[in-house]
Amino acid sequence: MDFDFSEDQDQLREAVRKWVEKAYTFERRRSIV
Repeated sequence: MDFDFSEDQDQLREAVRKWVEKAYTFERRRSIV
């Protein structure tokens, strides 16, 4: 079985990561987690 992410999934993951970094400060993310 291949459990690697597809290229589309990698792009989505990267886009979400960038959005979260811009939308939430490190301290805010830390308080949520």
